[in-house]
Amino acid sequence: WGGVPTRAVDGRTTGIYTSGSCTHSQYNKNNWWKVELGGKYAVKMVKIYSRQDYGHDKISFSKVYVGDVFCGEIIYVANQHIYILRCEGAIGKDVRVIQNDNFLTLCEVEVYGESTDGPILRNVAVGMPATSSSTGWGSQATPACKIGRAHV
Repeated sequence: WGGVPTRAVDGRTTGIYTSGSCTHSQYNKNNWWKVELGGKYAVKMVKIYSRQDYGHDKISFSKVYVGDVFCGEIIYVANQHIYILRCEGAIGKDVRVIQNDNFLTLCEVEVYGESTDGPILRNVAVGMPATSSSTGWGSQATPACKIGRAHV
């Protein structure tokens, strides 16, 4: 089904997997997804869109990090598909989502922060390189996915 990691930063927030805008990992332990922000940012908020069509609860217990700073954990709420984590200005060059015990499927990840060089608050993740620990359902992994935690 082609759930490659860049789908989570394509700017489309649909939660329907067949629309081609959601990632999907394999069923592994310690699944992760990461976006490189292209610089150092003070991240105020991470907004995650999960699936609306199936497997809604698989997002539960996913942990979000800005660099090495823990930003928060997602706890599934029935009929909710948007999760907002307040990161209080955590500084980092990347944002990671880690799911230790289930598939990891993300339909969009928006990262709002300010460059440490300027005061503009914007979604700094859209269109940036994204990688993941695996992709599921017959998709071709990007080179970074094939070799694990390497950077694109």
